[in-house]
Amino acid sequence: MNPGSVANPYLFDIDFPRGHIGIKGFDAEVVDQGGKPIPLHETYLHHWLVQPYYVCKGFNLSQRDMPTNHGFSRHLGSSPDYILVKNGGLCRNNARHFFGLGSETRKTSTRVPDPYAIEIDNPEETPDGYEFKWLLDIHAIDTRGVVDK
Repeated sequence: MNPGSVANPYLFDIDFPRGHIGIKGFDAEVVDQGGKPIPLHETYLHHWLVQPYYVCKGFNLSQRDMPTNHGFSRHLGSSPDYILVKNGGLCRNNARHFFGLGSETRKTSTRVPDPYAIEIDNPEETPDGYEFKWLLDIHAIDTRGVVDK
């Protein structure tokens, strides 16, 4: 990014845990190459979102499949080629769990108390002919050098 620029990429099939797992917490931070947190007055993280999805084997979801309106998981829904993963249990038909928030939630804990966890990638729920993957949506604004921080 350059001062004053905005980035809003959708990154598909990110390198993220695979297999039937339980997530106990999910924390994220914008850092430089050395792992040092970048202050908000340099990069404002409008939002970040990690969303699990199923994709038809052999289909490569890409930026060209994105809607022209803002927000993959809120507006895109599903198609025959990909399906956004919904919650299990009581909320199975009405909600999707994803991870992500904005800058105002920095340092907010997302820890799930024992003995609970968020179940991900149960092989019994994977539709035939599909595979489980992760999407990362980042909307960052480079605020270096702006007049009114």
